[in-house]
Amino acid sequence: MEYSESECHYRIKIILIGDVAVGKTSLLYRLTYGYDETIRPTTGYEYFNKFYLFGDEIAQVHFWDTAGQDKFKSIVTNYYRKASGAVMVFDITNRASFESLKDWYKELKKFGEEAVEVIILGNKC
Repeated sequence: MEYSESECHYRIKIILIGDVAVGKTSLLYRLTYGYDETIRPTTGYEYFNKFYLFGDEIAQVHFWDTAGQDKFKSIVTNYYRKASGAVMVFDITNRASFESLKDWYKELKKFGEEAVEVIILGNKC
């Protein structure tokens, strides 16, 4: 069922962060549109919108897909602001992508909201 912004009781911003090619964009495409094998790496950011019904209340969730390349890090930190949640994504076949989550977390704490909720998600089987 489709909802409109005017019907929403809650608006929630969630960002996905992590190294390049860990599957952040693929996760969001799967969540919002279904599977798409033609996905290309994100440059800067992409924005996805999804509505959820909880009982009789509607939440609009804004998912911000951020680029993992170093050259975009200064842009990406702008999108940390006002995020209620962050999904830190790593590639389970790439140990370095897991180890770099420490740096992503430091940036999130530096530029994001104090009370941001964080989930660590291993991706790619």
